[in-house]
Amino acid sequence: EITALKAAGHDALTKEAGGNETIWKKGHVYSTVVMSNGDYKRHAILDEFERRVALLTMIPTHKNELPVMITRQQPGLIVGGAGVKLVPESEGREAIADLKLGIKGTCSK
Repeated sequence: EITALKAAGHDALTKEAGGNETIWKKGHVYSTVVMSNGDYKRHAILDEFERRVALLTMIPTHKNELPVMITRQQPGLIVGGAGVKLVPESEGREAIADLKLGIKGTCSK
């Protein structure tokens, strides 16, 4: 199932990049796409994913709910500094350690 969800995200990201997956795979640290109605029609896993998130959060799905949004981060890279440059993850962790900030994973619906 995770493979199907990942495929849906990759398909939508490639479509958003004009059919060029290199743009989102190598050109950006973060690449985000909001799933369209067509994505839901092509990938049944999206409805199943939303159903399971609703069960987990105990928030029923509803017609005004925003569609699934998928963000991909390049492995080992984070955005560093106000100049928004690519830096190795270790360098980014060192920089934010001085600010006493933590890196935490998040999940939102």
